[in-house]
Amino acid sequence: SEIIREAVSGFVHKKKYPTNVIVSHLSRGTRDKYKSVSAYFSQADWNLLEEISKNTGECKTELIRQAVDEYLGKRV
Repeated sequence: SEIIREAVSGFVHKKKYPTNVIVSHLSRGTRDKYKSVSAYFSQADWNLLEEISKNTGECKTELIRQAVDEYLGKRV
């Protein structure tokens, strides 16, 4: 879950997405190659993720998967 937290934090702070700029919880979920995990985010990162989701029309789960994929791609 630390990788997810770091990935999302880096992802939501990129200037690529339009945004106007306590702990939030992402419930467990699986799909394809993804393991089931629980991750906790800062409220600020979660709010930015929600804003990006609203502005792009993509669900938060898909944005998180994209963030993790990008993060892992940079580490390989």
